[in-house]
Amino acid sequence: MGTLLLAAMVLLVPHRIEQVMAAKRDPQVPQQSSVSQAALPPQEGSAAQQISSSQNIALQEETVPEPEDVQSCWELILVNDLNPLPEDFVVALVPAGGGEQVDYRIQQPLEQMMAGAQAQGIELMVCSGYRNVAYQQTLYERKAAAYQSQGLALEEAQEEAKRWVARPGCSEHHTGLAVDIVTPAYQVLDSGFAGTSAAQWMAEHCAEYGFILRYPQGKEEVTGVCWEPWHFRYVGTEAAGQMSRDGLCLEEFLQK
Repeated sequence: MGTLLLAAMVLLVPHRIEQVMAAKRDPQVPQQSSVSQAALPPQEGSAAQQISSSQNIALQEETVPEPEDVQSCWELILVNDLNPLPEDFVVALVPAGGGEQVDYRIQQPLEQMMAGAQAQGIELMVCSGYRNVAYQQTLYERKAAAYQSQGLALEEAQEEAKRWVARPGCSEHHTGLAVDIVTPAYQVLDSGFAGTSAAQWMAEHCAEYGFILRYPQGKEEVTGVCWEPWHFRYVGTEAAGQMSRDGLCLEEFLQK
């Protein structure tokens, strides 16, 4: 069922995107990065440390795209198991929180959201932003190997792994528009994060800054991904507000 719903998105996404007006931003950006960059070897430690420590990557020096070359609805790009990014996809990156990197266009709303939370006594921490394909491959293979060690055959292990870790080329983290958010007091990427004050604040306020909880509970058959209360995606304030009000995930929103 989930696969059929995702397949339908491939045909419906272009129609929906044509209906949405994107708010254009044009700050200066010094660098770009392609999804095919090599990554540093992953480090051991907490979940946040494992992800953060592998993000100190060398960026390619390229010319920043002119505003007219930027996709008009860039913030609504759909990336999932049936919608991988093209191999020549390029993202312009800037630093954002804890040594991570994000698409330059979401730096300001991300920092404003974190400042808004801090003003209310909530400390947010970005433990993962942009990821290149090489590092995603490492994460995916590690997860599949863990399932194999539990007795699953290779194909079964890979199918189960992609419900938790996207296949290389199919991760939203490649776009620089997704961030994994935790709090200094709770840095484990599991369902327990949903019970923290940080997660509760995000649930109430993230849409105000253009972010959504990308993989909500109860939408697993639509997204093809298990519930991840720590994974947030920038889609713009208009789309985020509508998705929040109507209880939609990105796939459902783009299907309307």
